[in-house]
Amino acid sequence: MKRISILLVLVALVAIAPFAQGASFIEEEAGISAFAKLSTVDLDGAATAYKTIERRTNDYIIGSVAIDDYPESDDVHVYLDVSGDIIAYYRNTEDLCKMLDWRHYTAGQPMGSKLEWALNKVCQAMSVSLPEVKTYDFRYPEAQQIKIIVDERLRASGTEEFTIKIPSSYSVHKIEWCQYIVDRTSYTSTNTKLYVDEDLPENQLYSGGTGGWLIVSGEVPSSLISTDDSYHTVYFTGDGDGDVYTAIVIVYTEGQ
Repeated sequence: MKRISILLVLVALVAIAPFAQGASFIEEEAGISAFAKLSTVDLDGAATAYKTIERRTNDYIIGSVAIDDYPESDDVHVYLDVSGDIIAYYRNTEDLCKMLDWRHYTAGQPMGSKLEWALNKVCQAMSVSLPEVKTYDFRYPEAQQIKIIVDERLRASGTEEFTIKIPSSYSVHKIEWCQYIVDRTSYTSTNTKLYVDEDLPENQLYSGGTGGWLIVSGEVPSSLISTDDSYHTVYFTGDGDGDVYTAIVIVYTEGQ
């Protein structure tokens, strides 16, 4: 049984609360976000990193940045202003799990973020280094941490499992699941089924497959993974034709 967890600390972005030059709309439309403060800004250089520029003034630029190996639907919104504020985000209507960079993930290694990928791309276009990145979700301003639990079944049939226990002292704001399914052959599909505790219809989170690669995600009902100090087992299946990766993402505050 594998237990691989990555912990990201959520920091309240008080430094960007005013949002220079009229970009306060980000607080209304952004969900999961990544923020950094740059010491040097070159809007002309940065513009070359954008796939689409939605608006540009003398003070800021906002648009979408393409992520390598992903379709257009995964483009990241990036805002940059001359004061050094740079923030990459997905809209608040999109799943938290959309930030997970499965296409560049290596089993057993830390999970990357498509948001940070976009920040790096803009910084590289300006020939500056990306400083410390802070993660924040505008939908849950009281949240302190995100825990991402990742496991995988690689080219083998059968069932993989890992356990989760959420202490009753935690205040949980959101729990989501995500699966990345990769077919390794050209003549068949890789299939999976994801469920919690028991293989029952009411406990099933996903069942499906793909003849290529597919990323799917959704919300875990609070009835399946409770905050009562109980252990819950997450099961997922895979067949011998490809790889199946699974993540459970928990947004929470300790001691509430």
